[in-house]
Amino acid sequence: MPLPLVAGGTVRGVLFLESAERRAFTAEDEVALSIVARQAAVALALGEKLSLETGSHRVAPAEHSASEQMIRVVHHSFDDSVFVDGDYVIKGIAGRLLVSMLEQHLANGTLEFTNREIRLDAALKLPQFKDNLETRLLLLRRRLDEKQLPIRLVRLGRGRIGIRIEGRLRLRKDMA
Repeated sequence: MPLPLVAGGTVRGVLFLESAERRAFTAEDEVALSIVARQAAVALALGEKLSLETGSHRVAPAEHSASEQMIRVVHHSFDDSVFVDGDYVIKGIAGRLLVSMLEQHLANGTLEFTNREIRLDAALKLPQFKDNLETRLLLLRRRLDEKQLPIRLVRLGRGRIGIRIEGRLRLRKDMA
């Protein structure tokens, strides 16, 4: 159960709880944990403010340009769910596709991909028969557009797709 840590209109992180049991959390649990999440978000916001005011390196957040905006991506490997700046984006094979593209970008600056190279990437664990790659990429592209995230997929031509990242990317992988 992911709970965003929101304070002052800004997502500070995500409180993520899981259980081996299906439907382990009740509505009462969710209410109680959302209170904890709000309190944690306020604590994080106050801590950030305090460190900015007392730190030897004062940084005014408004001084950063849009291209320097930090984009925080979290990948949970147990279900391949992906969160961007605390917002749930997608999970499953489409989540693995996005994380793979982001990893390749971070490793060597790659911004363009072909369907063929994606299909040949064994780490993606695509189904051998009828992988529906184009459908999954289209779904992912629409999802990123709907959420108006600083990460977008663009169609570059037949069998080619590009990724556009508007800011500095930080990718964290949580192993299960």
